[in-house]
Order: sequence, then C-alpha cells, then structure tokens
Amino acid sequence: MNKDRMNQLPEALTLKILSFLPTKLVIATSVLSKQWRSLWKFVPNLEFDSKDCGESEHQTFSESVSRSFLSHKAPVLESLDLSLRLDEVNPVDIGLWIGIAFARHLRELVLCVRPKQTFTFPSSLCTCNTLETLKLILLILVDIPSPVLLKSLRTLHLDSVCYKDEASIRNLLSGYPILETLVVYRDDYYGNVVNFDIEVPSLKRLEIYDDRFGEGFRRYTINVPSLKYLAIQELRFFFFSLNAPELVEAYFIGGSFIIADKFLGSLKSAKRLSLDLLPLEIGQGFKFMPPCIQIRCIV
Repeated sequence: MNKDRMNQLPEALTLKILSFLPTKLVIATSVLSKQWRSLWKFVPNLEFDSKDCGESEHQTFSESVSRSFLSHKAPVLESLDLSLRLDEVNPVDIGLWIGIAFARHLRELVLCVRPKQTFTFPSSLCTCNTLETLKLILLILVDIPSPVLLKSLRTLHLDSVCYKDEASIRNLLSGYPILETLVVYRDDYYGNVVNFDIEVPSLKRLEIYDDRFGEGFRRYTINVPSLKYLAIQELRFFFFSLNAPELVEAYFIGGSFIIADKFLGSLKSAKRLSLDLLPLEIGQGFKFMPPCIQIRCIV
C-alpha cells in the first residue's frame, strides 16, 4: 500500500522529496522498481561526502562521483555539495566536477575540504553566470590573480579558507555586481593576510567572525554603501574602518579594536545597535578603549 502511494505521487513532488537526501541514498532508490530506476538521474541536487565511501566499496570515491555525473541528466543543477579529503580525491577531478556542474547552470556550490592538504580553488571556474550561492569551507586556498566574474552571485561564505595574498581577496570580492550577503569566518591558523578589504557596493548583509589570537594586528577596511546589517564577533587586536551610511542593524560582540573616525559616522543611521566589547592593550599600559564598554541601544 505504501509503495503504491509513493508511485502515485507526481514526479515533480517525488524529485523534491529526493532532493533533501544525500545522493548516495537517492541512487539507492533505483532498486525499488522499474519506475524508480532512472528517477534519481533527474534530482536537481547532488551531495557527495568522501566519508560515505568506505573501504568495502567496489569503487573509489572519485570513481563513484564521476560515474554519477556521467549518468545524471537534470538539465539544471540547483546545488552541488562536495565534502572530501584530498588524500582520497584527485584535485583535477574536483575541477572537472565543478566545471560540469557550471555547464548545467549550477545555482549553489558548497565545497568543503577536510585536512590534511590544501586545495587551490581554480580561478578559471570563477566565471559561472548562473551561480547564486558559493560556500568555501576549510582547507581551500583562494589564489585569484585577476578579478572574477560571477554575475548572479548573491551569497558568499568564506569559512576558514586560506588567502594567498591581499590581492586575491580584492579580486575575489570584485566581480559580484549583485552580491547581497557575505559571511567571513577566520581563525588563527590561516592568519597570513593582515589587510582584509571589503568593497562591495551592492552588499546588504555582512557577518565577520575572527577567532584570532596571538600578537599583531589585522586590519579590516569595509566600504559598503548599501549595507543594512552588520555583525562582528570575536575580533581581537584589529583596526576597523567602516563606511556604511545606510546601516540599520549593527552588532559587535566579544572584540577589542581600534576605531577609525568613519566608524562612528557609519553608526548614526543604525536603529538597532549592540556593543559588547573588551579592552585592547598594547605594550605596557596603552589602552585604546576603556576597560569595558557595553552599549545596547534599541530605537
């Protein structure tokens, strides 16, 4: 009875249900019946995790993913989620899979590279006209020698990635004419870049989480004339310059920093403002802020 009910569902609804499952499980449904044999090939979401490919498998993770791509027939890919270790996957294969996905009008790409090696994200792939969301996570080296061009990108997440130099950051952020959301996670392990410049005229939401410890400063220069929402957490020992005349909400939590003159001016338009900051000390006795500032203002 349950089997018959599933077979009676409209194909569009069945594909929608399958799109919430990892691709390995979706492919497994092909053994249910003749009707399900090829259904998985039209699911518009692909999700692969090398942890799911155990030693008992008859093929490697790369072979499994490549075979899935060859069999897949959906004309438009809503999302591609790749989570892998580079000691299990050839970097050339990663570039090939992403290139195929871009050719199928990919809208969301999530790429997570786990230790122990670093994967260099190919700058040649930064030209997709359909990509709306890009999430780069962990051991990914951003080495962008020239400005990118992703005309449709609206959301960008940079989670603990490594940047070759400051120019790579500028080139990475320069090619998104309609980018609205930027989320940046940084930690001490990838502290090779001091100056982090964010200049995105279209940006409306910005979140920065910088869990940095040790000596030395990081400098954030942020020029975002359309920004409405700003959240900054756990920033320690950094210089902060902000130009955001349209800012409505701002949250600063658990940080210590030197404030540039433009900072206060950018907060004048904020209707919701929360500051919960720690002192900043350099050398012996130099304090750039009072021992504790806690300001919460709801207008």
